[in-house]
This record gives sequence, structure tokens and C-alpha cells, in this order.
Amino acid sequence: MKIVVLPQVTANKGDRAVLHFMLEGFVNAGVDEVTVVTTNPAMWDGYSNFRGMNVRFVHQAWMIHARAETEVPFRSFRYYCLRVVSKLRAKFYGKFGYYLLRTAVVRGKFLLLAKLMCYLCNREQWNAIKRCDAVVTSGGHRITTLLRPDVVGQGTFSMAMVILASKKLYLWSQTIGAFDFKKDINRQLIKRIINHSERIYVRDINSTKELKAFSCDESRIHQTCDSVFGLSLSVMEHSEIPPSIRGRVIGLSVYTGKSGRNIEYQPYIHSLAQLARRVSQDGFTVKFFPMHIADINENQYFLDIMEQSGCATKCQIVDSHIDTIEHLKQVSECQLFVGHKTHSIIFALLTATPLIAIAYHIKSLDFMKQFGLEEYGFDESETSPEKLISLYEKILIDIDRVHDTEKQKADIMGKKVNQDFMELISHLRQTS
Repeated sequence: MKIVVLPQVTANKGDRAVLHFMLEGFVNAGVDEVTVVTTNPAMWDGYSNFRGMNVRFVHQAWMIHARAETEVPFRSFRYYCLRVVSKLRAKFYGKFGYYLLRTAVVRGKFLLLAKLMCYLCNREQWNAIKRCDAVVTSGGHRITTLLRPDVVGQGTFSMAMVILASKKLYLWSQTIGAFDFKKDINRQLIKRIINHSERIYVRDINSTKELKAFSCDESRIHQTCDSVFGLSLSVMEHSEIPPSIRGRVIGLSVYTGKSGRNIEYQPYIHSLAQLARRVSQDGFTVKFFPMHIADINENQYFLDIMEQSGCATKCQIVDSHIDTIEHLKQVSECQLFVGHKTHSIIFALLTATPLIAIAYHIKSLDFMKQFGLEEYGFDESETSPEKLISLYEKILIDIDRVHDTEKQKADIMGKKVNQDFMELISHLRQTS
């Protein structure tokens, strides 16, 4: 059986953890070959033979310009020429190609021309889709206008390619919405993708309501959990350790997205810096956990917090290149975690690390509610030094009980998400 996984953001550490889980599931189910459509295949070195399974990594949509960074000498004449040509090519397919594919999928026009365009845009991806048994989306928050206006981008382009190729599509472990469309044609494309999907597995309660707004048949909607909880067995040895006997370390992650934010940069940095100062006075080391590989912007957030806290000597920035399991292991060594980016929150919950969650989207509060820990989560607009320090003082008193609650719930979710993923593969086999 041949599977295509898309879309996948190579440098996103949450995405990497999700793919790690999915590949483990495919190996256990005896899948022969997996093709992963990703932003930069070169960054998946060592995964091409994942536990004996053949895994191919190909560029996503018009993301071919990444080759200029890996296949020719840096800053050579050929490098610059390839960059210019690739960017012009990407602009062409991002505008004209997207328009053509959207028209073909939504209105049924120019089908042959759209297929030719998909082949010319990215023949590796197009051929992989054409020859596969089914396409499964990488879990996460793909279908929303929060991250891209009208959900226009390479991920949507790739899912539309699946419809054009008449292949089965499974939306796996998704958060759907929120939406604020400017053009109805883009809303229609998302509706087409949703209603083309064989099954839609959602990881939060609010997504079901969003799907029903697109007239999605409720029988195709399945409630699951985030994929990363499926890695519970990989960290069980570490997550069982009560926080009260872990080292005096507090983990911290930030969210650097700028679209539709409810908080300004300086007040945000100031709040986290004041928390870092307070916990360092209590004898804690602050560990900053990057959620992207080699992200300069994210690293600057860490440096600014360290500078404003006045306790830089008691702070560390974790190497962004460590693999998924090592990342989870280091989170599990923390006595407490303050998370903002969604998968940093999930990493803490999975490893039973007592957590203060800052939510840039309602999904994060929903995850905390699923664990019965909503009192330790709040919307990012409420971020202040007083709020963070108050929750820090509160959770310290209750730290082992919070750990026990997280551990029990994470184990349940781990079993469920593994069962749901096997169910997806079983359904795929039965209908192929």
C-alpha cells in the first residue's frame, strides 16, 4: 500500500513530532511506501528508511526554490540565477496556477489544463499523488484563515491536487477554523476539500461545529486526539517521575505568529521576563524550548526575554536541532512548563509536566479543558506579569496532583489516538 502525507512543514517541531507518530503507525500497519510532501526534504536526513519502511520526501507545491539552497554552491552565480528563476516560477504558480486549480476543482472547468499545470508545477508531487492508494493530511491546524488569508497557500493547493487526481483524502487529527473569508470562491474550495474527504478526524470539540457550517456529513466526522499523544510509550519512563523530585528547571516556549494577535510584542516580552526573574529568584533555571529549527525570530524572542529579566546566567536555550524524542525527554525533566505555541503545550501535557498554557487560539484552552486543567490556561490577551506569577505560585502548591492528572489523561489519549490511526488505515485498506 502506498500513502502520501501532506502538507508537512519541515522546520516546525510540532509537525516533526506528528510525522514521527504517523510513520510509526504506518510501519506497524505494514504500509509499503510513504511519500511525504514537505517544505524542505533535505532536512529529513536519516528518515528515508524509517524502521525498514521506504519513505520518500518531495518538495511541496511550488516550494522548489528550496533546492537552490541545497543543490548548488551558496552565493554562486548559479545559486542567484536559480533563486531568481525559482521565485518567479513560484509567483506564477502561486497566482495563475492556484487560480486555475481552484477553478477546476470548484467549477469543473479547464480540468486537462489544470492537470498539466500540476504536473509542470511539481511532477514529483503530482506523480506521487496519482500512483498512491490514498492521501492522509499531517495532523495539526491546516484549514483556517487565522494563519493565511482565505486559506490560500501551498497546503490548500496540495489538497486540491488530490481532488483533481480523484484520490481518496483523509483529514487526520485536525483543528478546523476559525474562518473569515474575503472571497466566496475560496470558501467554496475549502468546502470542496472538506466534503471530498473520506473521513475527518478532529482533535478538539470546536472543529465539529466549524465542519457542520460547510454542510459536512456528521457520519464522516470522528473525534480523536492530537497525534503527539500517540508517542506516550516513547516517554513513559520519563513522564512517570513526579515533578517534586525533578530538577529545578522551568521550560518556556513562545509563539511568534503575527496574524490576528491579541497582544503586543513589548508587553509580552516584559511579562515573560518578569516571570523568568521571579522563578530564577526561587532557584529555578529557565530553559527556552524552540518550536522551530534554527528560527532567528524565535531565538530573538528568547534573547529579549533573557536581557529584560536580568538573569541571563540562569537561562538556557535548548538546541533546536534535537530530535522529537530527545525534545520530549528534556521537557519531561522540567518541574514546570509555560507554553504558548500549541504543540509546546501538548508536549508538556504528554510528558505530564505541570503546565501554564497561554492560548493564541481557543484550541489550546480546549486541550486544557480536556485535561481538567482549564484553571491554568488563559487567552494571550490576558498575559501580564501578575497573571503569570499568580498561576506559577498556585501550580507549585499543587504540582504533583497536576502531574498525576496529566499522566492519567495522556495515557488514555495515547491509546485512543493510536486506535483511531489504525482504524483510519483499516478503513483505507477496505475501500482501496
